[in-house]
Amino acid sequence: MVIWKATTFGDFYSFSQIVWGSVSGGSGGIFAGLCPEPLCECQLDSRGRMEISCENGQMTDIPTLEMNPSTEVIKIVGPREKPNFLTIGRLFKQFKRLEELYISVFHN
Repeated sequence: MVIWKATTFGDFYSFSQIVWGSVSGGSGGIFAGLCPEPLCECQLDSRGRMEISCENGQMTDIPTLEMNPSTEVIKIVGPREKPNFLTIGRLFKQFKRLEELYISVFHN
């Protein structure tokens, strides 16, 4: 799989190619194999940040030890029919580059 990252410089855009994963999928190179698949998906977000998204629901534990510590965005939500049941503590201390954290029992 090939992902293009766009960087803006005023009115100009610079596109750089980032090779990520393989044709068959997987967390691949940028996540250094640290992606809690199949429970979550790991990808670059629209701003080129490392994002881990866990949206299947029914989570009782957050697999932080299986997540790349350079991750910048973490989303943990679930469908209404499969809510999450989580206890949150100091789980996210290892994520030094974390910019956004979304945690919800369920989403609409």
